[in-house]
Amino acid sequence: MKNQKGISLIKLILVVVTIILAIIFIVKMSEVPDGIGTVEEEKEKYNEILQEQEKADKQYQYTLNTTTKQPTTTTKNYQQIYNEYSQKLINAGATSSIKEMATILNEGVTKMAQYMYSASGTDGQYSTYQSWADKLYNVYMNNCR
Repeated sequence: MKNQKGISLIKLILVVVTIILAIIFIVKMSEVPDGIGTVEEEKEKYNEILQEQEKADKQYQYTLNTTTKQPTTTTKNYQQIYNEYSQKLINAGATSSIKEMATILNEGVTKMAQYMYSASGTDGQYSTYQSWADKLYNVYMNNCR
C-alpha cells in the first residue's frame, strides 16, 4: 500500500511537471520576436504592398494600351533600351518603392513603344515590341519584391 502511494505521488508529480512545461512552451511560442509584427500587422503590410503592385501593374497596362505614335529622337533599338532600363530597375530594386520602380518600367516601355512606331521590319511589329516590353516587365517583377 505504501509503495502504491509512492508510485501515485510520482505519477502526479510527473503530470504536474508536464503541464507546467506545456504552459511554458505555449507562452514562449506566443511571444512575438523583436522586429516581427503581429499577424494582423503583417497582413496589413502585405495587403498594402499588393495594392501598390496592382496600381503599378494597371499603370503598366495603361501605358501599353495608350502609347500613341510619336516621333522619336533616339536611335536606340529594343536591346539597348532593355539593357538600359533593366539595369536601372536592378539598381533601384533594393532601395526604391514599387511606385518608383513602376515609373522606371513605364519610361522604358514608353521608349520601346516610340521605337516600335519609328522602326521598320519586324522591329515595327507590335508582337516584337510586346515581347521586349514583357521582358522588361519581368525584370521589374523580379526586383520589386
